[in-house]
Amino acid sequence: MITVKVLLGKDTVSIYRKTGDISSVESTAESGGYVITRHFETEAEYKAYAMAVEDLDGHEDWQMLAPAVTPEAPFRKGEFVRLTDDAIKRIRESFGDGPADYRKEMILEVIAWCRYEGTWIIEVRDIREDDTQEFDAVFLRPLTARDLVAISAPRHPLSTAIYPIHIR
Repeated sequence: MITVKVLLGKDTVSIYRKTGDISSVESTAESGGYVITRHFETEAEYKAYAMAVEDLDGHEDWQMLAPAVTPEAPFRKGEFVRLTDDAIKRIRESFGDGPADYRKEMILEVIAWCRYEGTWIIEVRDIREDDTQEFDAVFLRPLTARDLVAISAPRHPLSTAIYPIHIR
C-alpha cells in the first residue's frame, strides 16, 4: 500500500518547509490549510493521483510529501502454504522425528497476518485438523504442485491399484 500526504495552504507548507513537521489539524484549519492523506493499492493509482495533483501548480501553495510504502504481507488470505525445510529442521531438533514428520505433511491455509517488530506473523489453519497456529512468515512457503503430488502419492504401491473387470 502506498500512502501520500498533500499539504495545502501557504502557512501549512511554510511551516513544513521550515520545521519539517506537519502542522496539527487545528493550526492548519486556522490558517485555511489542509493536510490530505490518501492510500493507494497500486503504484499506477498513486501515479495517476500524483499527476492530477501536479495540475495544482500555480494555484496557491501546496506540497506533496514523498510517498510511504507499506510492504505487503507475504501471503494472502486463503492462500495455501507449507512449513519451510528450516522450520521442519527446528521442530525435529526440539521435538523429534514424529512431530517433525507430521508437520512436514501439513497443508496450511492463511487466515490472517500482522506486522510485528519488522516481521510478518502469519496465522494459519491446518486444513486437516482445523486448528490455528501462528508462524513467522520466514518459516512458511507457498504450496506447490510438486507438494500436492508428493502428498497424494500412495503410501503403499498397491493401495491404489486399479484392476480391469470384464463384464459379459
